[in-house]
Amino acid sequence: MKQFVEDIKVGFKFLINHKELIMIASVTLVFNFTYAPLEPVFPVFVGDILNSGAEILGIIWTVFAIGALLGSIIWVRFKPRVPYSYLLGTVIFLWGMAPLSFSFFSNEYIIYFIMFLGGIAYAPYNIVAPTLQQQLVPNHLRGRIIGIIGLIAGLGFPIGAYVGGKLGDYLGAAHTIFLSGLLTVLLGVVVF
Repeated sequence: MKQFVEDIKVGFKFLINHKELIMIASVTLVFNFTYAPLEPVFPVFVGDILNSGAEILGIIWTVFAIGALLGSIIWVRFKPRVPYSYLLGTVIFLWGMAPLSFSFFSNEYIIYFIMFLGGIAYAPYNIVAPTLQQQLVPNHLRGRIIGIIGLIAGLGFPIGAYVGGKLGDYLGAAHTIFLSGLLTVLLGVVVF
């Protein structure tokens, strides 16, 4: 236990001295928070706004996954040479446009298209952020540093999902999704 506590101290000390890593953890924390409200209210949106059920919800997420696969392939193939903050800000902004946009539509085919594009836009985040972490953290510290970053960043999702569920009860699914998208777009602008 003593070694565990010592490893955590070393990890936090390293993290505090590397602003780029703090930024990745902080941005991912907020991104998870702004994205997460979509999760609990999306099935309600599909049911109430699209007048559909689990099958359509599954297709929507499948289309998103196909877009994300394509986005990953495009990213790996072309690797734009721009600063990481611009890249992460652009990814966050473009993803935020997806829920912001589809909150206005009640046609599942339009939602499919938007989620496909959203998948393309979202995919590079999960490539760029871990790649940057790998470049900045020495091998002998990687486990504890990336673990601490994951702990910090991961807190945003459950809190955001909880808030999203509460907002969904109060505002309704479409307005909650719109708000989630708007906050994500604003985060993208700040990061950019």
